Amino acid sequence: MSLYEMIKDFPMFEHFSDEEKKIFAKGRHKLLKFKKTEAIISEGDQNSSLYLLIQGACLITKTQDKSTIRLSKLKQGELFGEMSFFTQKSRKSNVVANDDVTVLKMDKDFFDKLDPFIRDGIKDYLIELLIRRLDNMNAAIMRISKLMHS
Repeated sequence: MSLYEMIKDFPMFEHFSDEEKKIFAKGRHKLLKFKKTEAIISEGDQNSSLYLLIQGACLITKTQDKSTIRLSKLKQGELFGEMSFFTQKSRKSNVVANDDVTVLKMDKDFFDKLDPFIRDGIKDYLIELLIRRLDNMNAAIMRISKLMHS
């Protein structure tokens, strides 16, 4: 299956035309494969790449007091690594393959070579994604606050 066929229905590309999706798919990509339980990102890593989950599922975890806390599960079509991508700061969580996965690695060099219109479309999607995640976090804080005060 071609990369275009794999990504054409991903949320990140919903505002792209078929031609733009094909241009993206023909770009120079770094497709990486990871086996189940293999770390894709580890807390403290200095790598600031952004990743698109092409196949499989991943778990986002955080290590605290020698315990591993599961924060969320990512499925095909989702992005991760956006905080370090934007801030250039070290990774704050782990991303582990939940089964055999394929990811598309996007770094500064990748974005520099993209068509500007496609690059802007991806950045617009990232802004929407970050706003949704912030809204979800605020809702979770409100639920926790209500539980603590009831």
